[in-house]
Amino acid sequence: MSLADTGEKVKSLPASGSIVPKPTKDDKVMVITASYTDKGQEGTIPLTGMKTVVLKEKDQINLSKTFL
Repeated sequence: MSLADTGEKVKSLPASGSIVPKPTKDDKVMVITASYTDKGQEGTIPLTGMKTVVLKEKDQINLSKTFL
């Protein structure tokens, strides 16, 4: 593979997916981790990328108590 490579490119689908969480009453945090490993090239090892996202419950403020 090189910058001058004019070989035919194979089309692929974009990365996509969905998550349907099933939280319980006391769940406050969701940790989502995704990774992808390519096939590598001749003479190289496959590369892996990984990303983790932490979603936290938004703090609830009881405004009725604040203004009493």
